[in-house]
Amino acid sequence: MGVFDNLNKGRPYEKRIQEIVGIISRDLREGLESIVLYGSYVTGDFVPGSSDINFLILLRMEEDLQLDRIRDLCKKIIRRPIAEPLVLSEDYINHSLDTFPLEYLNISRACKVLYGSDFILNIKIKKSDLRRQCEREIKSKLLLLRQIYFSVGVRDRALKNSLLASWKAIGPILRGIYFILFSEFTSYMPDVITRLSTHLKSSFGAIRTVHELKTGKVIVPKGGIEQLYKDYLHEFSLLAEILDKMEGIDG
Repeated sequence: MGVFDNLNKGRPYEKRIQEIVGIISRDLREGLESIVLYGSYVTGDFVPGSSDINFLILLRMEEDLQLDRIRDLCKKIIRRPIAEPLVLSEDYINHSLDTFPLEYLNISRACKVLYGSDFILNIKIKKSDLRRQCEREIKSKLLLLRQIYFSVGVRDRALKNSLLASWKAIGPILRGIYFILFSEFTSYMPDVITRLSTHLKSSFGAIRTVHELKTGKVIVPKGGIEQLYKDYLHEFSLLAEILDKMEGIDG
């Protein structure tokens, strides 16, 4: 089986992805452990025109991370929608699992290894570390969204842009909470929201609407954005309370 057999043939950018893997594997041959595709292009949340295509370049050792070499590589491969690659070493990941458990969870459980080893697929995430980061992230985003509301007032366009921009953070957090509660991972966001809603006895209707707004499945009528924003903030507050009550979780 070829390295691209596990990707969906016929999807946009497949040829460009293959070209990038070839460039990276050629330019970083020594010290390269694997090339991993992750993010919305893998999970099915990719929205042409607004989403990025994300790569993780995994090196064997921190010493293999040569800044000038990586900079020159980036010049060759970065072109919308290809984002700047995340460049990490195995050693760095092993020593930061307690610092970035949410990021590593969302990368390792929803990715495609296009070249090299399966190291990223086998990392272990502790629920206690994950809960702390989810709580910190949700509370910081809540404060930020409040400040934006105070700043822009009732301007629908500005509020809508803030809602859409927030999804990049809230999506991974919801998957993190799902993992904490059910010890499993799913990248399909409608299922995540539905099961969390049932388990936590809250509809999370605003969160669901923002996701559908992000993916182009709904249009919020004029004058409805402000109430959606307020409901979204309320649901953020509920999630923060829920995470706070989970303190002391093991695993």
